[in-house]
Amino acid sequence: MRGMFQSIDTENADLAAAFSADGTELESLASGATPMESGLSDELISDEILDEYPGPPEAEETWAARDFKVDSAASDVSAEIYRRRKLMGNSYPFDLDRSTLRYRGSATLVYEFCLATACAPRITEGNFVRLPRNFERIVAIIVGLYLGTDAVHRIGDPTDDDDPPGHPRTFVDRMKYLRDRSAENAEEWLVEPEFGFDAEGKNAKDMGLDIVVWKDFPDRRVGRATMIGQCACGKNDITSDAKMRENLPERYATSLRRMTWSPPFRFYAVPFHLPNDARFKKMHSTGGLALDRARLSMIAEVVANQGKFQPLRQTIVELIRLVIPNFQVLAPTV
Repeated sequence: MRGMFQSIDTENADLAAAFSADGTELESLASGATPMESGLSDELISDEILDEYPGPPEAEETWAARDFKVDSAASDVSAEIYRRRKLMGNSYPFDLDRSTLRYRGSATLVYEFCLATACAPRITEGNFVRLPRNFERIVAIIVGLYLGTDAVHRIGDPTDDDDPPGHPRTFVDRMKYLRDRSAENAEEWLVEPEFGFDAEGKNAKDMGLDIVVWKDFPDRRVGRATMIGQCACGKNDITSDAKMRENLPERYATSLRRMTWSPPFRFYAVPFHLPNDARFKKMHSTGGLALDRARLSMIAEVVANQGKFQPLRQTIVELIRLVIPNFQVLAPTV
């Protein structure tokens, strides 16, 4: 039992360090350079955060014990930033100068956008709602670039002004949109809810289908590689197994006559860094292929010379400035 609780404490401490490292990166985006421990603001050094850090042996909760915990948290933040730099190499848009983190820009601004989305004060109100919706759009582009697919569709709810004209607005319309782009006579994505399941079928929104990606064979007959993706931008979504299971194929059995002839492959995308190997593995087994900020940004930077993000660049800058009003673009235009 002790080993189990040690594992839980380790994961929580890793996530606390990751969120604090995000705060440091955000400050670096805003000011150009910042001390690595700047993410440990008074707001972040809350009792809830520090509860994840054990105090010195047999110490009471005194100012000395609290300082010990803060020092431990600061050390973990530094370790997390070094981990990110080692993991991402030149795709990491910051330089480490002793104890200072300096922003140096990126070719696509994908990392910066994901960071802003992860650190937004809220994502369900005002203009901030544009962040998760555009996160879906950017993930769709990145997955398409990674897989070299023929068709990438962002069909998540809700539809807004950032979508092209005629974008489907209901679940039935979304499935018709996919069916019209499928192989002839494939009879895929056809909404035929079983008796008693109308609320889950015809009256549904997206039912966890944020992104659908596929790659056809040259003969255009039925059967192809298909991926269905779920995007999640809330901090709790990193550890929510229920959220990760929202797009399990069996969920659609009562609403669709058939999804695809060949079972789809799932992925789960988040704008956060996933610092804990155990959670990263669990996310793969529960939510499908895990795409975090590091993976998304590295894919984007590798294909930056293809110019896929050039049309989105001004929009991405506007979105980042929702969170960092004084954000200055350092990266050259792709």
